[in-house]
Amino acid sequence: MTAKRLYLIDGSGYIFRAFHALPPMTRADGTPVNAVYGYASMLLKLLDDLREHGANELIAVVFDAKRATFRNKIYELYKAHR
Repeated sequence: MTAKRLYLIDGSGYIFRAFHALPPMTRADGTPVNAVYGYASMLLKLLDDLREHGANELIAVVFDAKRATFRNKIYELYKAHR
């Protein structure tokens, strides 16, 4: 039995990166969708890359809590620019 790798995806980071990396995109009603589109595109690209290489891996997407967490106590400037 071969060992599996576990990929932990920073969901909040993906969304933040997608929002700022792509030009503004909106639905017909004006709702911004660039972050959702970019986020989904990055996850699908990862899945395609893993499938292409025949990888049998585990993937989990994690998100930061909206409220203050222990990270804020450890490092006061955590998420200061988000």
